[in-house]
Amino acid sequence: MKYRWDNKSLILVAILLIGLLFALFGQITFTGFTFFENTYNFDDLPDNFELTKGEEFNLDIHFEPDYKFSDNTDLFDINSETGEISFTPEKIGDFKAVIIVLKDVDNFDYKLIEFRVVE
Repeated sequence: MKYRWDNKSLILVAILLIGLLFALFGQITFTGFTFFENTYNFDDLPDNFELTKGEEFNLDIHFEPDYKFSDNTDLFDINSETGEISFTPEKIGDFKAVIIVLKDVDNFDYKLIEFRVVE
């Protein structure tokens, strides 16, 4: 007897595979889309992160459509369209960055985030 895959079974298998890839790699990339383990809505973004020198750090920040992202740090560059941050810290220490979401002069928000880089 052959098993026929219904939509619910396929979705369950896809979710399990994505979870496994996250557990193994911490990041999944499909054509045109990247999913990071550290994914937050802007309002839920933690105030601080601890990173390890020489290890890649990825962060994906979400906000309302039509907003652009920017930052004020030399530590990394945020993707202005997607809110993705991906970098490998090379210096140990405490660093601060302001993440800004901007639609126009009257519609913006910002958040101060601290990054502690350890050995």
